[in-house]
Amino acid sequence: MLRTHSSVVSGSVALHYFDPSERWRPDDMDIYVPAGRRKRVLLFLETAGYYTVDRGRAIKPDYGDNCGVISVTTVCNGDKTIDVISSCSHISIAPIVRFHLSAVMNFLSADGFFCAYPSLTAERRAICNSTPFGHGQPSPSTVHAYVKYAHRGYTLRRSPLEFDNSDHICRRNMLCPLMVRNTFDAGCMVVYFRAGLTAVRQAAGVDIVKYLVVWQMGDKDCKTGERYGSTHAFAFVKVA
Repeated sequence: MLRTHSSVVSGSVALHYFDPSERWRPDDMDIYVPAGRRKRVLLFLETAGYYTVDRGRAIKPDYGDNCGVISVTTVCNGDKTIDVISSCSHISIAPIVRFHLSAVMNFLSADGFFCAYPSLTAERRAICNSTPFGHGQPSPSTVHAYVKYAHRGYTLRRSPLEFDNSDHICRRNMLCPLMVRNTFDAGCMVVYFRAGLTAVRQAAGVDIVKYLVVWQMGDKDCKTGERYGSTHAFAFVKVA
């Protein structure tokens, strides 16, 4: 189904795949679908025994501000719950690089796993993404999401310097919020699923990430706090 509908699993389930902590368990599954594919994915889930309990509701707090999501539909089957989340574009992964925290910029596809900030996430550390709320302050919904992951054992900071990263060079380090990143750069990690075996390499393969998506998580210098102006990058190019 994920391959057929160019969809991915993200959120807590994808993070727990990378960090199978005993401290917390995902309470539902998030399936991100391209714009226009929601009905077909819901039809598939209905044939698998799921029924709709909340159709096209407003974005719940976990998704944060200006997250690139246009609707969320919840389906259930017994105690199993799935949120079918419609991207604002024809790219299912577009909202993922706009997430409120680096720790949740991950996804599972039919062919593998993608992580945008593997070194930080492995240490249960996360950089807060300031681009969704621009020059203002995070909304209560974003703060709610911050608190959720802090309770799950993640340390949240504004920049890598706050993790005692003294050798950090702003705009040159892959962890820097000002660094313009993309889904094929050396800071990403992809795990491929092949015949029961797992192969790992840096940078995403086109069979998993079919679009080069560009993003940025902030607009302030990590040391001085000076603003670089309107530098919020977001773009995509189809590569396969």
